[in-house]
Amino acid sequence: MSKIFTDDPLITRLPARLATVSEVEFDPFAGPELLRLVPITESQAEIWAACLLGGDDASRAYNESVTLRLTGPLDRAALRCALGMLGQRHEALRSAFSADGKYSCVFKELPVELDFQGITALGAAAQQAAVAACVAHDAQYIFDLLHGPLLKATLFGLAAEEHHLVLTAHHIVCDGWSLGIMLQELGALYSACYQGIPPALPSATPFGQYADQQLLFGRSAAYQAVEQFWLAQFQGPVPVVALPTDFVRPALRTYRSARADYVLAPSLVAGLKKVGLGAGCSFVTTLLAAFEVLLAQLTGQNEVVVGLPAAGQSASGLPQLVGHCVNLLPLRSQPYGDGDFIAYLRQRKTALFDAYEHQQLTFGSLLKKLRVPHQLRQPTGRLPGRGQPHHYFV
Repeated sequence: MSKIFTDDPLITRLPARLATVSEVEFDPFAGPELLRLVPITESQAEIWAACLLGGDDASRAYNESVTLRLTGPLDRAALRCALGMLGQRHEALRSAFSADGKYSCVFKELPVELDFQGITALGAAAQQAAVAACVAHDAQYIFDLLHGPLLKATLFGLAAEEHHLVLTAHHIVCDGWSLGIMLQELGALYSACYQGIPPALPSATPFGQYADQQLLFGRSAAYQAVEQFWLAQFQGPVPVVALPTDFVRPALRTYRSARADYVLAPSLVAGLKKVGLGAGCSFVTTLLAAFEVLLAQLTGQNEVVVGLPAAGQSASGLPQLVGHCVNLLPLRSQPYGDGDFIAYLRQRKTALFDAYEHQQLTFGSLLKKLRVPHQLRQPTGRLPGRGQPHHYFV
């Protein structure tokens, strides 16, 4: 039988054919080196499912962006070095996801290219328009969740000593708390790269440590207590915030949205702070209570639900962790009451403390337990809406 195969002309020509095949035609080990697989967290799984069901439009809705205005001399090589070191420090920034959506794939390296755009020849208005166009483009950018990277960087050179750095990341690996950490560390890493010295930063917390912690917490009695707290908040019918609009809401959920920013007058801010101080409440609590009263007036409802994001890094005791750790807290309230805003404000202070103490439950997990009808799921807990968040720092 072996003689039949060796005499076959196809077999006899095979060694010669293999000799002509380039080594790069097919390499099963091509691509970044995989270090480990980390089970995704419940909140990451909810984003993954939303992107899978909603497609590119849904994925775009989870883009997070920040713009840094940099003044003074800038060494682009040092900035590239700093970005590389930032990715090496934090697992989430060199991660992608398995095709089945069950694991975060942490790579040894997953470089983020720094795209430089020199626009010194443009006028001031044209420069601002170019940066704004980049921000708008990044808001619509489609990240490859399977291969990454899930962070992109663009540097605009407006003048010799004026630059704008636009950083955009997918929310599945980054949240608002993480952006703050990244900006702090980027400055320290840039200085270290520029001076050629080791950065004076503590070791970063691996995201896998947080994922393992969440997995264990989900099996604990403490988790059951958190779940029962929220179920008690939503006994009976769930109120739906029905904002009056000049259009009919679509039957099917879409991701078409926009954001309107309003600058509060200094006198109004000072007045709100004074009211909050008199009630023993923070400015954030005062703003939340005022917003709830506004919603009640706009809708004519005596009950509203406002979604407030809470950073999981603090609750987990991992303040330097970069990754997606945020949970949306659906705060139920009755703003009208007896009409005494100060009394209502104090009541909201207590309710907010209670909510933060029980923040380790994802919004999706709560919805499953509440069995909210599908047609009600869109408005519930969606205020304030996500839109496409963008932040400016000087």
